[in-house]
Amino acid sequence: MRKIETSEEKEQTLTKESYIKNQWHQEVEFLKNLKLTLIITIAIFFGSITIAAILCLINPELIDLGKDFIYQALGDITGAQTNSELFIFIAANNIQALTLMIIMGILPFIFLPAFTLITNGAIISVATFLGLEKMSFLAIIAHIMPHGIIELPMIWLSCALGFYLCLSVSKKIIGESSLKTALGNIVRTYIMIIIPGTLLAAIIESYITPIIGSLFL
Repeated sequence: MRKIETSEEKEQTLTKESYIKNQWHQEVEFLKNLKLTLIITIAIFFGSITIAAILCLINPELIDLGKDFIYQALGDITGAQTNSELFIFIAANNIQALTLMIIMGILPFIFLPAFTLITNGAIISVATFLGLEKMSFLAIIAHIMPHGIIELPMIWLSCALGFYLCLSVSKKIIGESSLKTALGNIVRTYIMIIIPGTLLAAIIESYITPIIGSLFL
């Protein structure tokens, strides 16, 4: 028998829907205001990849310096025996890394998240050179692109939030703004975009990327 909603239940449903719509509206407006910071973040990221690639071409010994770190990371990932274990490992590590990138912005004036962003770009560059020793460039793209389409924007957005937090704290210190609005924007973006996006990227990397990547080996 179909349950008939009471007027109070209907009102609660409408209230929840209105709240969610309002949160998304605020999120869209916040991301529009964050656009310049995101552009700067993406430029730094690809700039670090380019510079690292040039340095590796000039001095191949730099590839060896990053080899142990990258192989250790790959060893940790391949240590997962099932797709579910791989998903849990990737999701937990990525969420931890992205959360830390945001939190690093709590230190004023120095924009510390840039260090992690540049490091990630350099690692990708070195990993590409290492991959080219064993597979084609197309195969490397096949192993990165499926989940990277989602994972990379989550990295950029997390770093941009770290920059935003750093700028907000810096303004707070010199008495130009309040942190309440900034923290609300960060928490909302973290819950509504970064966590779901990171989990989706981990699902793709665990279940789909290995299948697509194997087609190019």
